[in-house]
Amino acid sequence: MNGKASGAILDKQAQQTFAELAEQYNDPKVLPRDFQLKVGDKVLTADPVVSTGAPVYSGATTSDVMGFFRRLAGVEDMPSAAMVPGKGIVYSVKITSGPNAGSAISLRNFSTSAEQTGAVWTIDVKNPAINNGRFVELKFK
Repeated sequence: MNGKASGAILDKQAQQTFAELAEQYNDPKVLPRDFQLKVGDKVLTADPVVSTGAPVYSGATTSDVMGFFRRLAGVEDMPSAAMVPGKGIVYSVKITSGPNAGSAISLRNFSTSAEQTGAVWTIDVKNPAINNGRFVELKFK
């Protein structure tokens, strides 16, 4: 084996990560400021001051955020970046097969709330099992 994870392993990791997100987003008693997220070997807690509409985590490096994005998307390598003129870059993955089919994940380095939240990276997640299939955001500062 060449050191790369198999598709089945990547799918299982993604499925587990989606389940962890769904547990928090689908529980009306858990507010964004109370969210926790496992990123690599770290457990991040949302910043209670700025996590109002979406959880905003601190303590993750760019490498950590990209690794979490790849894990959630079930991919080994980052997809090609798309430039959004006047804003920044976006990486996107649409999942069309397997246990997470119908999901869309994007990672971007811009946000309309960046000034208020201090977020450097935002991950947008759309998964049929999370928030009734509506997009949710995870922000990292």
